[in-house]
Amino acid sequence: RRSAGGLAPRWRALALLLPAALLATTHLWAREHTAAATDLFRRHGRAVSWLSSQGRGDVLLLNDAGLIALAHDGPMIDLIGLGTPGLTLAYRHGAGSIVESLARRPAPPTIAAVNPDLLRVPQLLGRPLVPAPAPGGTVVAEVRRELLQGTPLAGPGVDFAWLPDEERAQVRWMRAPEQRQASFALLLPGISGPPRLEGCRPILGGVGLEVPAGTRSIGLRAALLQEDRGALAVRSGGPDAAVEHAITLGRTAWTEARLPWPAGAQGSTVLWLTRQGSALPCLESVRFLPS
Repeated sequence: RRSAGGLAPRWRALALLLPAALLATTHLWAREHTAAATDLFRRHGRAVSWLSSQGRGDVLLLNDAGLIALAHDGPMIDLIGLGTPGLTLAYRHGAGSIVESLARRPAPPTIAAVNPDLLRVPQLLGRPLVPAPAPGGTVVAEVRRELLQGTPLAGPGVDFAWLPDEERAQVRWMRAPEQRQASFALLLPGISGPPRLEGCRPILGGVGLEVPAGTRSIGLRAALLQEDRGALAVRSGGPDAAVEHAITLGRTAWTEARLPWPAGAQGSTVLWLTRQGSALPCLESVRFLPS
């Protein structure tokens, strides 16, 4: 009931409780915000200071689109995809897809300002420019662009972990790679030339793909993720067809093999690759060759 002077005394008292509670906890909130600001400066302060005055003409690779992005007055590539939507799906598919996407950008990154704990491709970090001041802090370093120069597949084929190639070849999986480790980035030597950083897909069961008309031979490139020796079985026509080739793989270098096509099922347009034994192969590419 309202009194002659307005609100009843008990309601007036209740109306004062919320402001009183807020006032009583103000110092607690202030302490929390101060601690958060101090931690933010401790982890990112040195990197922000460096980026504010240097590296403005460089393409910056980052995995924190907040304070670091505000400090850099130049082009940026956000690994997680918040600031670079084209990388969102690649980030979800793992390190290999990230590498394949970065290698195809018109202007690859030249420097990185990243939290190493969240970086899925640490092989890309080169000479440090600003070391991380504390665990979980931001490190600024040069990017080893030379590792990406030969990453894209030259010529027709399927560059695994490069999502447009997999979609175009209608790739189908027997036991698809898990989302947490959907692709890997391996820095391994090949038959010739220096090591390059390549994306690859683990073959947990098998993988099938469409082979275009006019193909006369198949080029395969793969390596092992676990154990020192293993094999990849090659079939044409279907996953239950007879094994036509068994390619022995190693873990310290890419194995490259060239096989005739079609091998067994004349006129077949589907190539099947399956894992043999307990070793885990990682398939980098399949090339379609006209001779």
